[in-house]
Order: sequence, then C-alpha cells, then structure tokens
Amino acid sequence: MCSLGNRQSVHGILFNGSFASFWCFDRGGGVFTHECNIDRDFPDLIRCLMSLCLANNTELGLEPMFQQSGVKDVELFGSVLQRYLVVQRSLFTISKTLHITSELDGRGTTVFKVITAPDGRTTDEVTEAGEETVIPEAAVIKFSWQSTSQALEIALFRRAQEFNVEGIATLYRYSSPRKLSDGHRKQLGLKVGIDYVDRELHVQVTGPVCIPLYRVVDEDDFAAAFKSLISAHHSLYKKAGILHRDISINNLMVDETNPQRGVLIDLDLAIQVRDGERVLGIRPSTVGTYPFLALDLFRDEPLTQRWYRHDLESFLYVLAWILSRFDEDGNEVHQTAAFDDWIFGEKKYIFLAKRGFLREAERFRPVRFSRLQKSWMPELGALFYSGYNFRAKCIAGLVPYEDETLGGFVTFETVMEQLQKPLPEPEIDATVQLVPEPGTIISFNVPERPPPAHPGTITANISVTGLTPWEIYDRFDDGLKAALASKDLTDVNDALAKFSVPEAEKIVELLQCSEILRVEDSTHDER
Repeated sequence: MCSLGNRQSVHGILFNGSFASFWCFDRGGGVFTHECNIDRDFPDLIRCLMSLCLANNTELGLEPMFQQSGVKDVELFGSVLQRYLVVQRSLFTISKTLHITSELDGRGTTVFKVITAPDGRTTDEVTEAGEETVIPEAAVIKFSWQSTSQALEIALFRRAQEFNVEGIATLYRYSSPRKLSDGHRKQLGLKVGIDYVDRELHVQVTGPVCIPLYRVVDEDDFAAAFKSLISAHHSLYKKAGILHRDISINNLMVDETNPQRGVLIDLDLAIQVRDGERVLGIRPSTVGTYPFLALDLFRDEPLTQRWYRHDLESFLYVLAWILSRFDEDGNEVHQTAAFDDWIFGEKKYIFLAKRGFLREAERFRPVRFSRLQKSWMPELGALFYSGYNFRAKCIAGLVPYEDETLGGFVTFETVMEQLQKPLPEPEIDATVQLVPEPGTIISFNVPERPPPAHPGTITANISVTGLTPWEIYDRFDDGLKAALASKDLTDVNDALAKFSVPEAEKIVELLQCSEILRVEDSTHDER
C-alpha cells in the first residue's frame, strides 16, 4: 500500500509454527482471523487459498479507479504510470508520482501528476464573470482517506475559491467513491466508532503542479515564495475565515513554472473559525505535524483557543527546519540531528527545546541560505519569545492581556515587517588569483625530481624555507601539482581558488621563493 499508492488494501497470511491466520490491512488498520491449525484444518486452509487465487483485482486490494485497457491483470499491480482515471467524467493519465505517505493506516495521502484529456478540460462550474473553469493540461490528483467526522476538505476549498483567496491550490474535480464501512468491515459486522474509525476516500484534482518549497535552490526565489505563502495563509484566514492548522514542509509548495509563487495546499486539517466578523465556537484541537506545532500546544494547561498566531509560529519552525536539514539542492541531509528534540521525548522537553530556540533563534547553524538565517531568524524568534515573556509577566501580575496576538507582538503585520526588510548582499567568496601586471608575463618552472644525493654532498638551490624546489613542489596536493605541470595560468588559478585565502597566500609565497613561479618582462629588445 505504501510503495506505489495504487492499493486500497493488502492481504497476507501469517504462519506461526503449525498455525496460520489471514490478515487484511486497509486505511482503518488491520483485521485478522483466528489462528487455524494447518494439520487439522488443512481443507479449510486450501479453500481459503483457492479463494485468494480466484479473487479479482479489487478483491485483492487494487484501487478500482486505476485502469488501463489491454493490460494483463497482474501488470496493474506493478506500476501506476500511464494508468488512467476518470473523475467527474474527465479523463486523466498518470505521468508521475509526487508523494506517497509511508503508513498502513490513517489518511494514506497519495499524490500524482496527471495529464488531462483534451475533451475533459472544461468543468461544469463557472466563474463570477460567467466563464467556464478550464482544467490545465497538467494537473495534480490527490487520494486521501479522511475521517468522516472531519469537515469536508472540498467544502473548505470551495469556500476559499468563493472568497477569491489567493495563493492556494485550485480545485477542479472531486469525487468520494467509497467509505471503509461500505466494504468488508461491514460484512464482518464490525461497528464504526467501536471497532474502527470510519474513513472516506476523497479524490481531488487540483492545480497548479507544484514542487515543495524546500526544493527551491535560489535564495531570493525561496524568500519570495516564503513571503507569498504567509500572505496566502493570511488571505485564507482573513477572507474565508479558514485556519489551516497544518503548516509543514509537505504543505508549503511553489508553482512548478514560477518558483517565486508559493502555493498553499492540503486543507485536510483546516477548519472554518470565522464567518465574516462572527467568531465560530470551535473546540480547540492540537492537530498538526508534530515538529512544527506552536509552543502553546505543548503546554500542560488545556488549550483554550487555536489562534492564527499558532500557524504563524509554525511557519518559523518550518523555515528553521528547511534551512538546517536540507542542502542547497533541496535534498534532506540525513546525517544532521538538528531539531530532533522537536520530535522525540515528552511534551515538556519539546516545550523547553522550542522555547530555547525562540530565545536564541540566531544561533543555530544553517545548512543553506545563510542570508535568511542572519536577516530573518533573530527578529522572528524575538517576536514570539518577547510575546510569550510579556504574557507570562501579565499572568504573574494579574494584568489583562490580549492572547490572540500575545499582546500585539505576533500579527501578520509584525511578521511581514521583518520579512520585507532587504536581505544582505550575497557574500562573495574571496580567492587568491595570479594576475600579471602590464608588461609582464607569469610562467611556471616545475622542477624535475633530483637523483639520490651521495653522502656528504651539498644540495644546490636551497630556498629560504630550507627545502629544495622539488621538495616544495612535491608537498603540494595532486590537483595543484597537475595545474603547475600544465604551466597554464588559468589551471593554476582554478587550483588556487579551492584553497582559503591564507592557504593560497602561503602557497604563492612558496612558489615565489622556490622560483617555481616566475614573473618576467614581456618586452624584448628589437635588433
């Protein structure tokens, strides 16, 4: 179920000595039979095995929405590429797997890039101007088994589009073909809410096609995209009254064709908290992706309200996570343990770790984008830390305070004020390069290996270092020796650029005193 994303369930047989049991895993967890004795119940075991052999693809767990004509049944299990799906009468062909959640139960979110068939690109919906909505040629299909007790993500997407929220994914098609309670669990007499949590498969076609924010390699593009994502999140909250509640590295994306345009996705855990100016009485929840949850969600005291600022704080943790755990190419650096204390351990220790980070946000060492770390992290960390300190002083002094923004410290405006400050100019790596002055040329005289010296002989050409030119040359690394042997100035400069400035200056000094490096007059007397 986790390798290709094309299964709704998986079956297996567990052998335990002379006993065997049959298992089935779906997004509600595992269901299994009582153990049977292989010797005593051998006929029943054979009948069960024959039933599995005669079962069709759907009964064996293949998601029935994946289809392809002219393909043998067994091949349908081996790949999802070039399979087609029909969602609300539009035909889509899978061209790439974008994301597969590694879990047996739960939502099991799976995302594919798809190509829209030309005759299925017009939807039944119209814009305010009366124009038909057109599905782009390249789109995204998301499969997710959501709890039936949660608000429908589709309703939140439509509300966001109704209120012209900018910067979130556009929903084009939607389908909810089945629930867990419609399948074998119902036939087995299992009860929803007692034996398992019922889930419903949601299939969404959205756009544009995106890449994760952490895959953006240019620092200025990343900065622009990050700011646009915070603006999109604020637009979702301010215009539609929807709080996202799951700001994480997997939900902050950028347009594949425009790396400076952020796209906020996944409203699985989002909830409507306002209707116009009216605040809805919603019971607070600590849902979200664990490493990025706000400090308040790890306190011992019950959460009284899930505020907008909690999501803003999640943005800060995502920023630090990307800067410290992904390299310049957007690949996760597995050997780093940065912020592991945000994941593991008791809640009180995670609380202390995150509070310590806010207090000293400028001190962590980034793997990439050092300008963002120097410009953004100290000020953003100080906003939240000062706000939490202010609240603590007010509580201790029994002074009223405004918790929604931590006394005005943390708002969309205060965060954006810090993000809008110009980034420092990129630091240029200094190098030592050999450049001939006018009227001179630079040449290289690579010494030959001397023959073994006889006892008592005096070696000529001893430099001020006490070493012969050959001994100096022989102590250089292979790259520099090869460059000197080529006698090409460009090659030598390329080799010097790989050293720090102090190291390169020392090398040039050795080259000069050994006369390997020569500067000569380029003019000649005319006769």
